[in-house]
Amino acid sequence: SATAGASSSAAPPISAVFDPYLGIYVDAQDKTLSDMVQGYRRIGATQPRSSGEENAATAAGGEGEEQTVLSSSTELFYFYRQTLEQCARLSNRKPFRDLCSVFKKWLRIYANDVLRQGLVRSLGSDGVRRSTDSRPNVHDIQRWCLIINTSDYCATTSSQLEEKLRDKLHPDFREDFSLEPEREQFLGVISTGVTVLIRELEQAIEPAFNQMLRPPQGWAQGDEVLEKSNYVDDLASALEQVAVIIRQDVENKRYVRMWSDRAVGRVDGMCSRYWICLLTCDV
Repeated sequence: SATAGASSSAAPPISAVFDPYLGIYVDAQDKTLSDMVQGYRRIGATQPRSSGEENAATAAGGEGEEQTVLSSSTELFYFYRQTLEQCARLSNRKPFRDLCSVFKKWLRIYANDVLRQGLVRSLGSDGVRRSTDSRPNVHDIQRWCLIINTSDYCATTSSQLEEKLRDKLHPDFREDFSLEPEREQFLGVISTGVTVLIRELEQAIEPAFNQMLRPPQGWAQGDEVLEKSNYVDDLASALEQVAVIIRQDVENKRYVRMWSDRAVGRVDGMCSRYWICLLTCDV
């Protein structure tokens, strides 16, 4: 029986007869993903009600709940799970490894063409918001928070997907397989998102600092002493408007802390620059 077991383990499985023909299946999934991502590009980083909403909501962790990530991301990973299960039933060798490569390609494209583009689309080539309105743009801040949440979800789910794929891959095709480069893409989008939120804060508080350089005439002449200048209230108000949205909308509080630490440093640096300018100018 031991000899029979050894010979049976060495023999290729019956499903191996499908391997030469499964390239057609892999190409079909590649085409389907191309169409899906093309639709995501058109929609952009918004939260529409899609035809796959029910499946996406299930993948996100519940139905009827307000989603904190883009439905396109949950729909994408739902498709991945369905497709890999179908392919694994037929082959876990080269066709399955080819399917994994297709998954990797479209994760990178989704990260860059949908999520990253959602961050830079409202910015100029210099990374500054195109709008000249200094007031915090609530809609944009909420959208950027949504992109950060989605990128965090994709990075986490990519780790889970890698485990599942490696578990199903035949050992002969498992070597060097990793979704780490794709996770790095999503983490890079998060870093860019935090930077964009910092720039939004800078633009929101800029008028308060400009007002500081134009103190009241009476203060300049020493005729009156103000306990608190108006720019302090304006500065606090702008900070609060931006910070409240970020605290509420960014799910992973590690990134809220990251933004807060950078915001403190940036405001402190702006204060130093403006005070130096104020003290060295005639008022």
